[in-house]
Amino acid sequence: MKRLLLILILILSYQSLVNAQGIGEFKVEGMSVGESLLKFMSKKDIKKNDLKYYSNNSKFFTTNYNGKLNTYDVVEIMIKRNDSNYIIHTIRGGIFVKDLNKCLVKRDKMINDIRSLFKNAIFNSGKQEHYLYPNSFQYISQFTFDNSKHQYDNIRSECMIFDKKLIKKKNFANSLSLIVQSGIIVDWIDSQ
Repeated sequence: MKRLLLILILILSYQSLVNAQGIGEFKVEGMSVGESLLKFMSKKDIKKNDLKYYSNNSKFFTTNYNGKLNTYDVVEIMIKRNDSNYIIHTIRGGIFVKDLNKCLVKRDKMINDIRSLFKNAIFNSGKQEHYLYPNSFQYISQFTFDNSKHQYDNIRSECMIFDKKLIKKKNFANSLSLIVQSGIIVDWIDSQ
């Protein structure tokens, strides 16, 4: 309960506008999409913390943020591989959870707080089987923006619940994530 309260306080304290207009105005651990990761990490640390989710030839890569975290257990950031400015295109903050019902309660509270900040956002919610991991499910709530720089810019919160066998075999952990994502990433993923 204390962690949920801290999440909500930090989310709300990072918002400077009551009626935020787009993803660049939303911060996760003080960072926002569209700004340089170099404000928060050195080039050496960014490269050293590459999570190797994609091949070295891919357009983007994901790095693990290695700074102090106040709200999340882990923060991952996607940037273009050859961008000398290291502009952030996706931020994912994750909190490890064990129980789906508790995760959904936390997610829904987070979504209600985000909804109050982005009054003009388009909201969708649903459940889907994970495209890569059988018997694993994503419970997604997502906001998109008509007036955004890119039609697929989005903020979403999701409970990722893995199959119990997969958790044991791969050492995966269920999580509640808050993802702030540029539509450029969506375009890139769709082109793969």
